[in-house]
Amino acid sequence: MLRVALLTHAAGLGGGDYMALGLTKHCTNVEWTGAFMHLPVKSNDQARRALNWAGPCKLYQARRKKAKYPEFKGINYLDDFYGSLVRVCNNSDLVINYMHRPTHKDNPIFKCINTPIINYVQGNESYLKQLNEEICPEVEGNVLINEASLNCLPPENRDDAVVIPSAVDLARCFPKINPEELRSLWGIDKHNKVLLYLSRFEQGKNPEGIIQTLLNLPDEWICLAQGYGSYEKSFIYSASKYVPNRIIKIDDPWLHAGNVFSISNVLLLPTDAEGDPIIVKEAAISGLPVVTTQLPYMRSYQQQFGDIAVTIPSRATGEVMAQAVLHADSPEYRTQTLPSITSFMINNFNWARVSQIWEDYMTAFVYNHAQRLRFPRAERLMGERPTSVTPQRVSEASESILGVPLEDIEFPEDDVEKPAIEASERRGIRA
Repeated sequence: MLRVALLTHAAGLGGGDYMALGLTKHCTNVEWTGAFMHLPVKSNDQARRALNWAGPCKLYQARRKKAKYPEFKGINYLDDFYGSLVRVCNNSDLVINYMHRPTHKDNPIFKCINTPIINYVQGNESYLKQLNEEICPEVEGNVLINEASLNCLPPENRDDAVVIPSAVDLARCFPKINPEELRSLWGIDKHNKVLLYLSRFEQGKNPEGIIQTLLNLPDEWICLAQGYGSYEKSFIYSASKYVPNRIIKIDDPWLHAGNVFSISNVLLLPTDAEGDPIIVKEAAISGLPVVTTQLPYMRSYQQQFGDIAVTIPSRATGEVMAQAVLHADSPEYRTQTLPSITSFMINNFNWARVSQIWEDYMTAFVYNHAQRLRFPRAERLMGERPTSVTPQRVSEASESILGVPLEDIEFPEDDVEKPAIEASERRGIRA
C-alpha cells in the first residue's frame, strides 16, 4: 500500500482544500501519513469542517507561541512543524502538494524532501500562476482539476500534466430536513420562487448581480443568500435599500447544501472568476438548474461534455441574468435538458470514480519514478554538422581479394611474413 503525505495551504476554508482533503478521506487504498496545513485554523467551525473533510487522516499545524487563535481539539500542533513535515514526507512514497510554497522564510523545504512531489492545481487565477512559477521547478508532476488550469503552469511543465476532475460527495446534494418544514421556518410562502446564491461575499464573486437580477424578476421571486466575506455588510445594505423583504440571509455559510437545494428553484453564480466550483456540480446532481458565468472552466467542460448549465456573460446586465433564470426554471429546460445533466454528473463526478482515478495515477506515478531511478534517462544530442570543419579525404579501398587465386596475388618484398605456400616452395627447391 502506498504511503502518501499531503501538504495544503489551508484546511476547512473552501472548495479547493475540500478537494485536497477529500483525497485523504476517499482514497482508502492509500495509507495517508499526515496532512500538513500552512494557515492556522481560526474557529471551531473551520476545525470541524477540516476534520470532517480529512476523514481519519491526521491534521498537523504549527504551534505559534504568540498565536491569536486557540488550539482546537482534533488538530495536532507541532513545535517543529517544518522539521516534522520533511521527516514524514521522506518516510512516504509520494507527496501531494496543494498551494503550499516550496520555501518558508528562505528555508528550502521542498529541496529537503527526497520523495517525489505532485503539484495539485485548482483554478486559473493570476495568483496561482505566480505561485506555480515557484512550485513547478521543485516537483515531478502536475495534476489539474480541468483543462482551464493548464494556463497556470509554466509552458515547460504543460506537456505531461494530467487532468483529474473534482468530485462530489453525493450525500451533500440531498436534504436532511423536510423541505416544507424549512420553508415554513424561514417564512417562505408557497407561491414564492427561490433564487439561491451560495458563494462568498467578495467583489470578484459579484454578489450585486443578485440584486440586479431580482429587480428584473417578477415579485414572486426571492433570494436565499448563503456565504461570508468582506462585502457582506455592503451587500446587506444594498439589498435592504433596493430589494427590501426579497432576500433572506442565511447566517451559517456552511449549512448542509442539500437542504437549501431542496427549497430553491435556480442557483445563480454571477462570479467573475472560478477554478472549478463544486457547488455547480452539487446543484446539478440535486436536480437544481444552474445559471453561471461563461468562464474558462465552464468552456472546458462544454468542449468535453456539452452544456452543464445556463451560461451568461461576465458582468451581464440584470435583465440578461433574469432572462437566463426564467429559462432555467422553464418546464422545457427542467424536463428536456436537466435530467441528462443530472445523470451525467452523478456518473462522472462521484467520489467513488474519481478516487479510483487518483489511486491508479498515484500508483503508476510512484512506479514510473522508481523506473526512472533504475534506468537513468538518456538523451541523444542533436544538432547540425559544423560547416567550418573540412572533412579528411579517405583513400579508396583496395580491390577485394575475395575469390582471387592465391598465386595471382603480388605481395610486397618487404613483408615480414610470407604466405605459407611460398615458404613451402622454397623448402622444396632447397631440397
